[in-house]
Amino acid sequence: MIASGKPRVSMDRANKRIEVDLALRDVGGETVGSLALAWRFPVAGSQAEFERIAGTIRDALARRILNVGNLMEPYPSSPRQRPRHARRHSWTKHCCGTPK
Repeated sequence: MIASGKPRVSMDRANKRIEVDLALRDVGGETVGSLALAWRFPVAGSQAEFERIAGTIRDALARRILNVGNLMEPYPSSPRQRPRHARRHSWTKHCCGTPK
């Protein structure tokens, strides 16, 4: 999977869980490891849909990984920068309701 760069989608023996394995990349697109994501199945969606969602999650993580050296460092790397969840976004009200 890492060598080929192609995601692997598999089901467990009881067909209750779907797992997607992909190559984990850094911000420059270099492979730094693997990422395995699993969901309860069957839920609404096809295997292609789970593969697309896994790719979206992997790409979001890639924006936070500068290189393999800082892979295990806390995000953000700079102590002066506030974490993303602490910032106010326009979508916060939409997805989380009115802030308290």
